[in-house]
Amino acid sequence: MKESINPTERAVMETVREKTRKQLNKRVPDIDYIDHRRMTYLLIEDRIADYKEAGIERTLPEVLAEFGVKSTHTYYEWYEKWHSLLPEHIKRYVR
Repeated sequence: MKESINPTERAVMETVREKTRKQLNKRVPDIDYIDHRRMTYLLIEDRIADYKEAGIERTLPEVLAEFGVKSTHTYYEWYEKWHSLLPEHIKRYVR
């Protein structure tokens, strides 16, 4: 079976493309650097918060699997680096 881009991935791509195109029309473009690991961490924490807010129980390995992250060790490394960057509404739901 051929893999395809899911609606969430497509939405992210379209949002980034739109922002990039707007910047490229400027005399001095300011195009964001995107750290895919940090982006994945932020999305994981957002998903965990959404599950908790909705009262849905998921283990950390289950959520990590949704993002293709195989190791909780990787998650905890990311947590140490970037947890402080999370918006307060997400921090409220994650450790």
